[in-house]
Amino acid sequence: MHGEHQLAWSAANEMLDAGEREANIAMKITAHRRIGWTALYRGELDLVPRHIDESLRLCTTQYASSSFDYKLGSDPGVLGRCVRIYHQWLIGLQDKASHTAGEAVRCARDSEHPYTLVYALTYSTQRAIVDYDTSMATELAGESISLAKKHGFLLLHSWALISAGWAASREGDLTSGLSQFLEGLSSYTKGGQTLFRPFFLSLLAELYLTQEYGVLRLAEESEFPSVVIEPSVR
Repeated sequence: MHGEHQLAWSAANEMLDAGEREANIAMKITAHRRIGWTALYRGELDLVPRHIDESLRLCTTQYASSSFDYKLGSDPGVLGRCVRIYHQWLIGLQDKASHTAGEAVRCARDSEHPYTLVYALTYSTQRAIVDYDTSMATELAGESISLAKKHGFLLLHSWALISAGWAASREGDLTSGLSQFLEGLSSYTKGGQTLFRPFFLSLLAELYLTQEYGVLRLAEESEFPSVVIEPSVR
């Protein structure tokens, strides 16, 4: 979550080597997924399907279903599908990405595991955002906010606030939307996360640029800009 891709790459490959040596299927499932994630972030998109497909294949084996306990983590099959959402969208398969997002949420609901569900909702919301589907983003982010707040998932709660604020702003409710967005962004940053911060800041910049109203005033006491809503001078 800190964007240290080279370190993540090395660690994931070491995990895969260990999983192969010890014939540990749970370790191999996790390692393949993490290699796929890191390849995605490094821009090595051709490597992603090989590892994500293998991770998901291993999830379906009888041994995996009886040995992989995710009570303290998340359903590995859902996690793998969340990587696939991003990859499919990035290579231009938007329809497939939408289908995979729906599949991830359905599998997460079937798992009856709250963190898995909020995780799937979070990544499905991001898919809706990049497709400018504000209605879907509002629906998914709203459910994420409710569940994350109920279960104390602070990081995912901050993501959901950002997503809901973006959608509200795009729908014309700039004042409350930006307030919600900035609340989520502040919470996300205070938690020490950096990986998705450039994406969130690009969404914020877009909101400022595309609205009929909104003049930035940089507040010296804050890391983030405060917003003065007044007729824009153009």
